Amino acid sequence: MIVTGRTRAWRRLRRDVPAMLSIGILILLIIIATVGAPLAAHFTGHPPTTQYPDAISIDGLPIGIMQRPYLPDGITTDESAPRFILGADQLGRDQLVRLFYGARISLIVAFGATGLAMLVGVSLGLLAGYRGGWLDGLVGRAIETAMAFPSLLLAVGLSVVAGSLKKKELVYIALFT
Repeated sequence: MIVTGRTRAWRRLRRDVPAMLSIGILILLIIIATVGAPLAAHFTGHPPTTQYPDAISIDGLPIGIMQRPYLPDGITTDESAPRFILGADQLGRDQLVRLFYGARISLIVAFGATGLAMLVGVSLGLLAGYRGGWLDGLVGRAIETAMAFPSLLLAVGLSVVAGSLKKKELVYIALFT
């Protein structure tokens, strides 16, 4: 039997326990975000943005894990109502459904940022490799300079220098560094 490079790589990957565990977690997260979020909203009957005043006690505290919402008195739980599996937040929204929908947003941002970085990186690499010469050197030095700065340190430095910027602008700076 002839062993190709792809077969050998797949065998090595299957023996790497942390890599397989990471792949499994990523696949589980993708399934939760794509299929689990709408299913959780359907089965619990709690859409992600709907606020339930009966999930807040008379003291203003949200219900806890695996509890049912309160009756109008704000003290007694309604035994016929569906449970809030992960409880509710301070506004009375279901935490489980919001967690699943939050995973969806996080994955969209992560894949979008990775795709954009890959598009820019591959384009610059192809251009530098095709043209060669001084352009190759310029692109290489620019990439080395960008990689020399830790992202968090750069974000902190930019926030100190740009102290007069609004909070929203600082978030954009932190996201794009």
